[in-house]
Amino acid sequence: MEFEGKVAFVTGGANGIGLAIANSLGRRGMCVMIADIDSDTLVQSCAKLCDKGIDAAWVKCDVSDPASVKKAVEATLERFGKVHFLANNAGVSLGGETGTIPIEDWNWILGINLMGAVHCTEALVPVFKTQSEGGFILNTASMAGHLALPGGGPYNASKFGLVGYSEALRQEFASTDIGVGLLCPGWVRTDIHKSAQGSPSKKESEVPREQTEQDRQVAAAIDAGLEPDVVAEWALDQIDKGRFYIFTQADLAPFVAGRFSEIETDLQASAAIEDYALEHAIGVGQEPLDVAVIGAGFSGICAAIKLQESGIVNFRVFEKSDGLGGTWWHNRYPGAACDIPSHFYCYSFEMNPDWSRFYAPQKEIQSYIQHCAEKYGVRDRISLKCEITELQFDETSSLWIVRFEDGSEVRARFVVNATGGLHKPFIPNFPGREKFDGVEMHTAEWDENFDPTGKRIAVIGSAASAIQAVPQLAQTAEHVTLYQRTPNYIAAREDFGYSDEEKHSFRRDPSKMQAVRKEQFEDKDTRLYPIVVSPAIRKIAEAEIKAHMRSQINDPALADKLMPNYELGCKRILISDDFLPALNRSNVTLETAPITAIESAGVKTEEALAPVDAIIYATGFDIEGQRSAFRVIGQNGRSLEDIWQSRADAYKSSMVPDLPNYFLVTGPNSGVGTTSVVYLIEQSVDWIVDVMKLAGRDRLVSVSDETCHKFSDTLQSQLDNTVWASGCDSWYIGSNGRIETLFPGNARDFANQMSHVDEAEFVLTELASNKGKPPRNWTARRQAGKDPTPARKLDPTIGTILSSPDAKNGPKMQEMSAPDARALFSAMVERLEAPISIPCAIEDGAMELEGRTLNYRVYRPAEASPEAAGMVFFHGGGWVIGDLDTHDNACRALAIGSGVTLISVDYRRAPEFKFPAPVEDARDAYLWVVQNAAALGLDPTRIGVGGDSAGANLSAVTAQLLRDADGPKCAWSALIYPSVAAGYETPSSIEFAEGFGLDAALQDWFARHYIPEGVDWEDPRISPLRAVTHANLPPALIATAGFDPLRDAGQEFATALRDAGVSVDYVEYSSLIHGFKSWVGIIPDAAAALHDIAERIGTLASSQGRKATEKHENFNPSLTEHSDPIGGNHE
Repeated sequence: MEFEGKVAFVTGGANGIGLAIANSLGRRGMCVMIADIDSDTLVQSCAKLCDKGIDAAWVKCDVSDPASVKKAVEATLERFGKVHFLANNAGVSLGGETGTIPIEDWNWILGINLMGAVHCTEALVPVFKTQSEGGFILNTASMAGHLALPGGGPYNASKFGLVGYSEALRQEFASTDIGVGLLCPGWVRTDIHKSAQGSPSKKESEVPREQTEQDRQVAAAIDAGLEPDVVAEWALDQIDKGRFYIFTQADLAPFVAGRFSEIETDLQASAAIEDYALEHAIGVGQEPLDVAVIGAGFSGICAAIKLQESGIVNFRVFEKSDGLGGTWWHNRYPGAACDIPSHFYCYSFEMNPDWSRFYAPQKEIQSYIQHCAEKYGVRDRISLKCEITELQFDETSSLWIVRFEDGSEVRARFVVNATGGLHKPFIPNFPGREKFDGVEMHTAEWDENFDPTGKRIAVIGSAASAIQAVPQLAQTAEHVTLYQRTPNYIAAREDFGYSDEEKHSFRRDPSKMQAVRKEQFEDKDTRLYPIVVSPAIRKIAEAEIKAHMRSQINDPALADKLMPNYELGCKRILISDDFLPALNRSNVTLETAPITAIESAGVKTEEALAPVDAIIYATGFDIEGQRSAFRVIGQNGRSLEDIWQSRADAYKSSMVPDLPNYFLVTGPNSGVGTTSVVYLIEQSVDWIVDVMKLAGRDRLVSVSDETCHKFSDTLQSQLDNTVWASGCDSWYIGSNGRIETLFPGNARDFANQMSHVDEAEFVLTELASNKGKPPRNWTARRQAGKDPTPARKLDPTIGTILSSPDAKNGPKMQEMSAPDARALFSAMVERLEAPISIPCAIEDGAMELEGRTLNYRVYRPAEASPEAAGMVFFHGGGWVIGDLDTHDNACRALAIGSGVTLISVDYRRAPEFKFPAPVEDARDAYLWVVQNAAALGLDPTRIGVGGDSAGANLSAVTAQLLRDADGPKCAWSALIYPSVAAGYETPSSIEFAEGFGLDAALQDWFARHYIPEGVDWEDPRISPLRAVTHANLPPALIATAGFDPLRDAGQEFATALRDAGVSVDYVEYSSLIHGFKSWVGIIPDAAAALHDIAERIGTLASSQGRKATEKHENFNPSLTEHSDPIGGNHE
């Protein structure tokens, strides 16, 4: 601002910073009125200013008194005629422990430090406006207005208040000719620390205040501080530069940054208040849930994850127990474990490399379910100990009323009943049960305080839970008597533990887990399922299993009692390695005589009374009883019990007539007896979510009686051809003689049934109250087979940088020429990567190709062998920017971390060399490296291809081209946040189209520089996702970033490869953005991601991937030689 000839009014101007400001203003040609409460010092200070040739005057003023301020301003106007500059500098200091500071002292410091500035500003702003010559307000706060200290309450409060007041003034006068500045000095050599002696309480005290250690430390810091003249000159210099905040102590910046980091973190946490408010609204009945999920086992947790993944977030899971896991929470009996292999008995989107055994024990399965709820962010939406007594459809509001045992209720648009059939234990009603004096329990209600040691135990029931519990109980019990009603087929379990090496291998290479899972799926669907439908196969398998059973039993008479007399598969086929041998023990007895009663002393049969101390009921679950676990009342007052009175039908096992917006997971006829129920749950939940999406929030969805019965009748006719209808008595068959638990086909058949949603299947009813309202954040669910969506939270440092003014207002590459964009990118990389240095042996060279020479750089790890694995690397940069140097650090890190020698190629860039020039360079460079492998110290059969972004695009294209050509093939590909489909619109490309480093406008700029006009953007040499086939490609690592517009396309590419039988290691780094390799110097997550990628590349190399076994000494291809690139003709 202009100072010459203007007038300043400076409070606290008798000494310190106030006097220094007056002096600096006077030296710049201003007339100065200094105001202070100390008139003696004022006179002396004014004289000093005048001696320097400054036109100065003084006025006594108590800034805490509005009347005194008014008189001082009037005196100033009388003396100088105008005022243009206000320096609110008057201040005092006061501290002390809370509870010891008198209120009059609080009023004193606030009256001067905060209200003093208010009084002066209120008096002079009208003057500024009347003069129409502008004005400026400089408020002197302190670093204590940004950092609080123990015992600094009064001073901090006054200065924090002044900072806030100044911010408000700045906003108010932003579009006027009144300026505002805020001086926040640190330690300055003034006497402000002595001013506390002038507080009201100190004036009244006759006892002088004793100096404390803190006083001495403050005095020492002040003595080492800046001179007031330096602060004043600095302040005016910063005002000239247009700064609002004027700081003097940069070494305190980390402390301020730390405070604001905490504020940012806690502010971001407040995003949860929307859910909190919604929960409150739901609790008081103001807002219904979109979905109420009942049960927190595999089905309920899967439903929660898929709902959240689809954008349906207004849901709540209600669980009657006090923990997660459903049947795996309750079934804690000794030996409890699954009889489906671990890698198949889990969600497809959350494979677990750490299963301890081929068949997982109960504790691990329950922990896995808990882990999934926490990892996918649905744990907070689960309410425990909420037992439901009734569901009623309210036809007036078209909502479900969910009533709980405690009398409370919530309302929901949809209900997902995920309770399953294994939650209501069945205990036979033996006469005299109530008379038993000992311990009794069901295996599903195990008392973990029960000690079987030395006890006589009766186990009633000889099926799935019994064959697991008996071997364990027999180890310590005095005697175990097993009561068998019907013998079972018991095959070898062949269980084993996974070694640490195997688990580590699964972690390093998830594709191995996928392969194991696929093998287990095929085993169940192609080897085991035929038993259900083929009598010939059953006979062979029956003989094998019975022979195995007899081989395990020492006593032939005992073996005879164990032999089933019905067809294999009619009842559940059991598996065990230790049950049959346990029956050989002297302390185990098999009893086959029917039980007639329970007496006080034990179990009575037709033949004898067996005295026991404990009775364990291993009698399974009441499958039909699940229908009455709670009352369900639908339209027209029809209850589920009434609807299912004669037959339990559900369309696709999920929907029941007259129960709109109500779904069952693992409902009637959903069981495929030869596969993993978790697999079936995923298929059902996906279908249910799709149906919800079809209905939205403005329609009811239901099925007609005709549709439901027709579907069910078709299933029943198909079931007539299975072993389950062969005539044996099993829990598969209901009391009505119908098979209402099992599905007639195999797992693939069930998945096909649930793979599509056709609007014609349903009865859809418009809701007038919601008509036209769009679903709240309901987006399309992920495609089948796609990798899971992890919980994503942008790295806070990246977020801060991206949202900074420099990022928002800085130069845009898409507005530059290509050379300028390259220079900008190089400078950015240098700035971000400057803090790191990665030592690595490097060699520069040049490869002579047909008609061109390409430079390359070799990165050789120290431990590289003479015939090492190698990877040809292509840098990113949209085919336009980037070079060997911009990716130098990344290549060093990848080489060292993987143990693989990298050859980084400086291919020709657009727009000077448009498509297909970079593609030709990439393909021919790979072939050159293979041809010259010996000279480069590489094994020609272990050379992969990789890159980031556009370089990953060239890598994927190269792998496809070489697959279809004669000659060497890529051993593997490593694709880091790849570009695989030009111009492809996905949810992530829409969500991150602006403000995340790779804006849609920049992508378009890259593409138009690279792709010649008239060329199809879906040409697979540009968009490898669009290839006719992805079969027979090398194993791939695909890494994406959570906040990258290219994320979803990269994930889809991984799915396409897997679907074509290619081994894929897919990983998403959920907190990062596109191009994170350039952020490793300042973002720990980016550094960790690059290290992890390097390790994964090392795994690919160590497994050798797909060997390039053919060598062609004189192979020098041209792209035009391939009339059918990537599985199709492309002009």
